[in-house]
Amino acid sequence: MSIHKEKIAPCILDEIISAIETISFGEVIIKIHNGTVVQLEKNEKKRFNIQNDHICGVCINSRKHALYRSTGVVRDGGL
Repeated sequence: MSIHKEKIAPCILDEIISAIETISFGEVIIKIHNGTVVQLEKNEKKRFNIQNDHICGVCINSRKHALYRSTGVVRDGGL
């Protein structure tokens, strides 16, 4: 089975390279249809480490911080 493959346009290559260069953790997905790049997805992950009663080493406002320390969850709209 032979599929006609087109050259990837420089602007598409630039987008792919930019997506790779600007992501710290996650994935870059390139969708190809009939040998042609048709879509680029960038899913970035952000992870938060909890250390010494602080989130990411940064103290959050005291009410939320106290709620988090007592329950492990912040229920009033998130962090």
